[in-house]
Amino acid sequence: MVRVSTIRALAQKRVVGALIQARPGRILASYSLDQKPIASGASGVVFRATQKVSNLERAVKKCFKAKTSAADLQREMTLLKEMDHPHIVKLYETFEDKNCIYFVMELCKGGSLGDRISEAVFTEMQCVVIMQQILRALSHMHQMHVCHRDLKPENCLLLDSSSLEEAVVKLVDLGSASQVPPETYLNTMIGTPCYMAPQVIEGRYNACCDMWSCGVMTYLFLSTCYPFEGVDETELLKSIRAATLSGSIVLDYDWQQVSSEAIDFVTICLTFDSEQRASVVEALGHAWMLSKAPGGVVTSEEMQVAYGNCRRFSQSSQIDQLVLHSIARQLDGQASSDLRKVFASMDQDGDGQLTFTEFESGIKNTNFADHAASLMELMESLDTDGSGSIDYTEFLAAALDARTQVQEEVVWAAFHALDTNGDETISRDELLQVLADSDVQAVADISLSRDVDELMERADTSGDGVISFSEFMVAFTGKAPQRLTVDDTS
Repeated sequence: MVRVSTIRALAQKRVVGALIQARPGRILASYSLDQKPIASGASGVVFRATQKVSNLERAVKKCFKAKTSAADLQREMTLLKEMDHPHIVKLYETFEDKNCIYFVMELCKGGSLGDRISEAVFTEMQCVVIMQQILRALSHMHQMHVCHRDLKPENCLLLDSSSLEEAVVKLVDLGSASQVPPETYLNTMIGTPCYMAPQVIEGRYNACCDMWSCGVMTYLFLSTCYPFEGVDETELLKSIRAATLSGSIVLDYDWQQVSSEAIDFVTICLTFDSEQRASVVEALGHAWMLSKAPGGVVTSEEMQVAYGNCRRFSQSSQIDQLVLHSIARQLDGQASSDLRKVFASMDQDGDGQLTFTEFESGIKNTNFADHAASLMELMESLDTDGSGSIDYTEFLAAALDARTQVQEEVVWAAFHALDTNGDETISRDELLQVLADSDVQAVADISLSRDVDELMERADTSGDGVISFSEFMVAFTGKAPQRLTVDDTS
């Protein structure tokens, strides 16, 4: 017999996914899109967009149904919903009309790594800073048995225009990504030829192909040239095949200024035998990564504040936790930068999930000297999806202080995510609708309904049976809106 706690965990996992709304109708009713796209690809174009009420900036990927199959678009949407990592671009909501599907995503303003390559050769320090983040994102994907299949500098965006030493990288474009369960192989030749692993060309590969792409990118960053050359795609593929047959790669570059550790890293990623090629875990643990990677400095005070907020979160109701999850999902990379650093300092293997050992180790220097049993109890309360670890958004939801760390515009975006019918109020039925996004909801109905009723009574101060944005804002931040007048918006 399945335990009630397990069923509730499964329900909560689906609830978190339900916060990413799939909205019918015209996206232009909610967003203003720039006329000129910021990127384009085979399946669509990407625009900078502004949410009309909050003025929050987003990126909107416009995918044409005539160019991409419904199954491929659904797969990309599903994968984006499942990914939860500080170095994978975040999906906020989707829209669909007769001709297109629109992905509303996190906006990265620093361009791509492809733009930076033309400027100069990367230093080894810069290269490690970049590659460590890419590998951490891959660690999350590979742990979920997902292969990216089109890793290249153009699909690695920079959050802002900071120097490479301070850059925050986000993996984008999961349109080519695919599930690849253990002991199975993919056979479709897909991706960008100069980054393709030999096994992709041969038609039998798994997630190890991503590590080959990492080797090509590292080679490129350190030299501004590719390990394989060809005047066109056909010649390039011949060059890769020829190197495969010879079983060796020629480092056709003056590597005298490059450390032996860097050369070894490139070599283990560009190993032709996929079974001997470095895994993402081995790459992250390579001596070059460990010696060059900068250590993130998190103060004891920052850790104490985060831990104290986690304690308060654990004592809140399930519906309050749901709202905080909604707020956390709306935080972009800039807004969550401080908590991202705290999370990264605890996430020792970089996979975007905190184990009990990592969680315990991360807070050992705080003033909260709880014993192991108490910490385990706390961790279980933060692990709202019942996975056995704390996911990134779970941590953000628990560690943030909505009263001091969240902007009014972000609170509105969270409110908008719960306002499923778009009438600019949240009703009891809408909250139950989000909570009911589960096949096993019946067991948890009684306690969750009680939580919803308690929130309605607490937040609906006007007594009209719905929660307005002003009431929502006061309930979760203690402050009335200062800049947004959503209640009067039609």
